Amino acid sequence: MAVRDSKRKRMDESSTPRSMIARLLCELLVEIFLLYDAAMEQSRLCCYRQLCPCCWLDLMLVCRRWRKIGVSTPLLWRCTELSRESAWCKLALARSGALPIQLLWKNAPPTQEHVELVHPHLQRVQKLLLTEVPASPVGKSPIASMLNRANMPLLDDLRLTMGDSEGVSSQMWTKVEVDLSRCPLLRFVALSSVSIRWTPAMFPKLRRLQLKRCVFHGSSNVTYDAFLAALATCVSLERLELTSTVGSLSSRTPATQVRSDGRVIDLPALRTLVLRDAPAVTSRFLSHIRFSPIAALDVVGTISTPPAQLVSQDLLISLLPLDPSHIHPLRRVTCATLECSEDKLEIWGYTDPPGPDAGDAEISLAVTNALGDDDWARCAAGSLANFRMLFAHAPLTDLRLSGEYARALDVRAWVGLLAAFPTVGILEVDGCGSPVAVLVALARSSSPQLEIGATVEGGRSAGGHSTDPEPVLPALYSLALMFLDWQTGVAEVLLTVLRRRLAQGLPKLDELYLEFEASRRPDEEDYENTMNLYGEDIRGLVASFEYRHANLSQ
Repeated sequence: MAVRDSKRKRMDESSTPRSMIARLLCELLVEIFLLYDAAMEQSRLCCYRQLCPCCWLDLMLVCRRWRKIGVSTPLLWRCTELSRESAWCKLALARSGALPIQLLWKNAPPTQEHVELVHPHLQRVQKLLLTEVPASPVGKSPIASMLNRANMPLLDDLRLTMGDSEGVSSQMWTKVEVDLSRCPLLRFVALSSVSIRWTPAMFPKLRRLQLKRCVFHGSSNVTYDAFLAALATCVSLERLELTSTVGSLSSRTPATQVRSDGRVIDLPALRTLVLRDAPAVTSRFLSHIRFSPIAALDVVGTISTPPAQLVSQDLLISLLPLDPSHIHPLRRVTCATLECSEDKLEIWGYTDPPGPDAGDAEISLAVTNALGDDDWARCAAGSLANFRMLFAHAPLTDLRLSGEYARALDVRAWVGLLAAFPTVGILEVDGCGSPVAVLVALARSSSPQLEIGATVEGGRSAGGHSTDPEPVLPALYSLALMFLDWQTGVAEVLLTVLRRRLAQGLPKLDELYLEFEASRRPDEEDYENTMNLYGEDIRGLVASFEYRHANLSQ
């Protein structure tokens, strides 16, 4: 009996979670360490936008066995943060054994001591990442000296982001020289606020190139044409990001010497193109580039217009060439958003779902003002006209607009926009103020107009004229209007518009959502009585109707 009880006790103890974890194979524990490290690093990257290697170190506190595995597994030490004290760096490099390593500096300048610690291991450096490193005087940067002389046969990823260089002459930037003969596997280059030695031979094998506020040195003839010629050799380039770099090249090329106006280069492997520069620079550069139909395009143009002089104009169209027919996403996107607010003027389009053969398409166009934020709402009419022209041939099914359009647009402007996209099924307008103009546009009353002025001002409808107008957005099935100003007559206008659309033979909406919000609280009794009065009739004309007021408890 005692023997049986002792055996049962041992079986119970061996089935506890603690015992099961203790019996895990070392290989499995290493995988757990790696998975935990990847998950924690991604979480911190999302929260703090900073790389954070060796997150798995916390797991060494679980027990002695886990600590022993952490200490003795070189694979876990392949990514080392060299911003720590030199003793830690020396220990981490030693524990990585002979494996390829990834080195990270962040928020602190590399010292000569750190560079000397790394030097014996340069032959196995695979990735070298330096983020937000404070700039050093020319000739006094240990990391630049190391890069300019070192042989790194395994290096495939180089990212160097110097600190804020605004207001600092490019003559004082850290000079970096990258020689592919010493880095034959280099495929990813991301440099910010550095001076790069002009070596066209560094381009052909690159798959990703990111240059932000960079200049070139080492040749007196680094021109826009020379840069295009170097890009033409990048047949494997998949991602290209150029921020305030092409403009500096253009300014160094006298107008009488420009030979690239008729030149077009193909980048067949390109999947993402990001440009940040003046509109004149982005439009010119895009006129010389041809890329895959499934490539994503992200363009931000920076203007320098005094706020008082900024008027409604073709700001968004100015980012693209005069002939944008080769910009394939303009004709392929199915979902598009236009945001026109105090600090942003942006168009964004994408496909949803992606095409079965052609893949996804994505385009983003935005304008910012170097002289400070401006009231972009005054450009609302112009931005809608730009939007309509840019996506005139796109099969849009989802249209979203954000901005205070009601202050600048009338019914005719809304009709002109909506009538251009008959395939749209989802319409969302965020921040439209008074919804009357967009609602009347949905009724599409050409002449005479739907008479609703008395409805808005006095709360009673003047009826309207019995006409048979051409329907606007005949495929519409979901409508959302948000950040609306509460007005007593809005519900009656909405009811009139829904009835008119049904009278035109259009189907019921599947979804209708209204969200009211104003700087002052409305009369709660008036709000509830009005919505209760018209809500039942509206629900009879749509499949689902929801509404709320952000300033009132629901």
